[in-house]
Amino acid sequence: MPSPTELRQQISQQIYDALKTGDVPPWRRGWLNDPCAGFPTNAHTKARYSGVNPILLAISGFARGYQSKFWGTYKQFQQLGANVRRGEKGTAITFFKLLTVNKHEKATDQDREKKIPLLRTYCVFNVEQTDGCDHLRVGNGDTGHVIADRHDEAEALIDATGADIRYGGNRAYFSPTTDHIQLPKRSQFRDMNEFYLTATHELSHWSGAENRLNRKELSYGFEELVAEIGAAYTCTEIGLPITENMTGVQSYLDGWLSSIKEDPSFIFKASSHASKAADFLLSFREVAAETPEPAVAV
Repeated sequence: MPSPTELRQQISQQIYDALKTGDVPPWRRGWLNDPCAGFPTNAHTKARYSGVNPILLAISGFARGYQSKFWGTYKQFQQLGANVRRGEKGTAITFFKLLTVNKHEKATDQDREKKIPLLRTYCVFNVEQTDGCDHLRVGNGDTGHVIADRHDEAEALIDATGADIRYGGNRAYFSPTTDHIQLPKRSQFRDMNEFYLTATHELSHWSGAENRLNRKELSYGFEELVAEIGAAYTCTEIGLPITENMTGVQSYLDGWLSSIKEDPSFIFKASSHASKAADFLLSFREVAAETPEPAVAV
């Protein structure tokens, strides 16, 4: 079995190769407007995958042409009354936790608690590799409507955060000093999807403020990757197609590739922070559900 260090190196290399050879980062892959497509989700528990796993599943799903967001272990599909087809190849994802152990120190003759990282991989399959779960396949549900000028859930979520968002000018940024987000007017964006991705990108930065997630001592490029992945996670979860226009992040790409190559833990740390940022923003959905008519900015 590979060591945790070897696992990190293998996974980092996989993401590095996907970034290096692909036109669009794996976390930005688009999807059909279908209830069975979107953010990678466990078929049995219906829980969203977190950390680096959504990226690994996006890479695998894109390479193999899977459209469904639902994944699960062999045993989980059996519990759903389905079976993984013979000969199907699974996708390796990770499980990480800190184990607390007692270590006896001879010098002091005392026991001391120590945290030991546990990193393991396990195998999951996409529902399209199974028989018996047709209701979890893309195309077997109401596809809804294609968004035009607005996306109601995105509007409600942005409004529910209560963030101080100011509109106008030619820059998009979050100011920690004034705790406000500055965005160009909607009419300055190429399309509404770009507006929502930019807004959630800046909201991801906003989530890291000291009085929220307290994300500090991160390099500028690292924080940009956290916001990039966090925004993609958030948009995917609320069913918002993500623009493939890379203009806003192209300048960071070489730096990200270099960091991933040099430090196998880099993408793990970034995706962990991104998951926390997305979870924080998505927690406002309960507030949004109580707001029937969210305000629309100019």
